[in-house]
Amino acid sequence: MFVNTIGVCENYIEFCPDNEPPQREEILSWIWSYRPDLTNELLELDLSEDFKKLIVYYKSSEMSKFWEYVS
Repeated sequence: MFVNTIGVCENYIEFCPDNEPPQREEILSWIWSYRPDLTNELLELDLSEDFKKLIVYYKSSEMSKFWEYVS
């Protein structure tokens, strides 16, 4: 989905969008990575099928289904 959204540095992490300006879903995925408690609210938004499946499978602890879906 977004290969480099999270940059890992020595003492911090940073938002590293693939696009300039960042796509809406890049921003939402960044927010979701820190606020998974917003899962239900994010699912109410108009999201791409890929992002929606990622969130649903993560929420249901079925990430293997997501990896099958993207492969």
